[in-house]
Amino acid sequence: MTPHDNFKRALELINQGRQTPTSIGLLQEKSLHATIKHMIDPDSENHEILIDSLIADVFINNTVYEIQTRHFDKLRPKIKKFTKEHTLHIIYPIAYKKVIRWYNTNHSFVKQNKSPKTGRIYDVLLELYKIRPYLNNPNLFIDLYFFHIEELRSLDGWDTTKKKGATKIDRLPVSLETIISLNNPQDYLKFLPETLVYPFTNKELSLSARITLRQATIITILLKELGLIKKVGTLNRFYLYDLI
Repeated sequence: MTPHDNFKRALELINQGRQTPTSIGLLQEKSLHATIKHMIDPDSENHEILIDSLIADVFINNTVYEIQTRHFDKLRPKIKKFTKEHTLHIIYPIAYKKVIRWYNTNHSFVKQNKSPKTGRIYDVLLELYKIRPYLNNPNLFIDLYFFHIEELRSLDGWDTTKKKGATKIDRLPVSLETIISLNNPQDYLKFLPETLVYPFTNKELSLSARITLRQATIITILLKELGLIKKVGTLNRFYLYDLI
């Protein structure tokens, strides 16, 4: 089965037993997290498995799968322990396209609007920075799952529109766009856009990739620690980098 087939199957399993996919207040587990677990393995007997005093989201065929939307730094103990005897896939979901659906405090649908943002591979950079000492680990793999998402929010915010500070209830995956995997150091070169001219500075990288200077700096730090680029000089007080 393809990843898209696995997604459709998982969505059917998750929605079984629910009157609607928006049964607010009845969700035992966040929908996105549950869907990904069932994409990996529909058998819930392989979910939430205790391994060496730590809980793995999914464990099958000597492989651990951890689904993490943020705080990769909290995964360090699991990375250290799990990768000693198993392979570990960290799955990071990204909202490729997002529709925000608003509900009143009585759980009735009010309106919806599309987010102008499109999810990109660069969305994971800050999280990768938090675990950069482990990225060279041959038993560690990073999988970026790009979804079309419906985000449910409650109109209970503190401003006049009730949107600012509003409660995020759940994120419902509607469809799977693609999966990008970082399986070895060479895969991290995907962060360098094809339009980039070598050698390059962080400023040139930020302009070429249409990202912030901070994000560009994280990329060069990661690639340098992975042994993929090196400093070759300076230009206008910025370091110049080139491929090794």
